[in-house]
Amino acid sequence: ADRSPEPPQGRAAHWTVAQALRTPAFWWLAALRFFAACAFPLMNTHMVAYAVGQGIEPVAAATALGAVSLVSMAGRLTTGWLADRIGRAPALTITYASAAAGIGCLALLALHGAPGWLAAYVLLYGMAQGSSGIIASARAADAFAGPRFGSIFGWLSLLVGPGEALGAWLGGALYDRSGSYLPAFGVVILALALALFAIWRVRGDRSSVTDSP
Repeated sequence: ADRSPEPPQGRAAHWTVAQALRTPAFWWLAALRFFAACAFPLMNTHMVAYAVGQGIEPVAAATALGAVSLVSMAGRLTTGWLADRIGRAPALTITYASAAAGIGCLALLALHGAPGWLAAYVLLYGMAQGSSGIIASARAADAFAGPRFGSIFGWLSLLVGPGEALGAWLGGALYDRSGSYLPAFGVVILALALALFAIWRVRGDRSSVTDSP
């Protein structure tokens, strides 16, 4: 596993982009960004079509997608709070478990068709949406803080765009091949698991907050 990289020595003692690129921590965090970018846009792109296919009214399905973004407001605050208290990787593990549970609820629409499963998805998945960027930025700041952190994080985030494009395309491709969105949901779970593996490989994760409230 990769421990938090030691800052460069010398007169300036600040990270540069070139120095960050030579550390395993940078690439594990880039992997986190990539796999998370595959997972969440895949769900957001195809959730409405899936729900409508399971008998949910189009307006209700679209409303659920919007509600996910509203719930994510609370989720983002909760994720940040957890990250400061129990650590970056443990906080992301909890939020991704919530996302996986929400995806499971959405999958149950195919078996039962009860709208309550959609509501459960909105709550559980919505609490996780946006958590990846919060954790990745906090963990990157832990590792590479300094006057060039903005440039470093920009490079670290380059794979987000390709990940989003791949996830959205892959969901449609799997549906076209299988006639079901369930294989795509399985890919989302796999991508979340790989993102978690990446964040846990960046060791030295700890909260800097004291025991005081």
